[in-house]
Amino acid sequence: MTTIVNLTSYSDADFFYSQPTTPVAVGANPLHLQLRVDPSDNTVWLEATSANGLITITNPLSVETVNLIIPVPNLLKLIASVYQYSLIMSSLSGQKRTELFRGTWTHNIGPTKWPAGTL
Repeated sequence: MTTIVNLTSYSDADFFYSQPTTPVAVGANPLHLQLRVDPSDNTVWLEATSANGLITITNPLSVETVNLIIPVPNLLKLIASVYQYSLIMSSLSGQKRTELFRGTWTHNIGPTKWPAGTL
């Protein structure tokens, strides 16, 4: 059964989200997430991976947890919209892909505007 996680972010504050991976063990397997307005469109508005550091794994109380950490400079590149995403784990061999969770990601433009160069 697919876990649905609907997320909301704003362009004026860093985004942080944690989700336990139970019962799937991630270990050292790579994680990959892409935001698309339309899943059939090739345009990727944001790409978060364990390789680029926007996705990390922690083990609080021995429960493996996926953390999405998207800083403001990445969020400023997004238009206000509702995006579709799925978080996929690839096996180290690249032969198997497992969905950890999916859903919508609503991004809003925040009311706090930063002067240029102060981020």
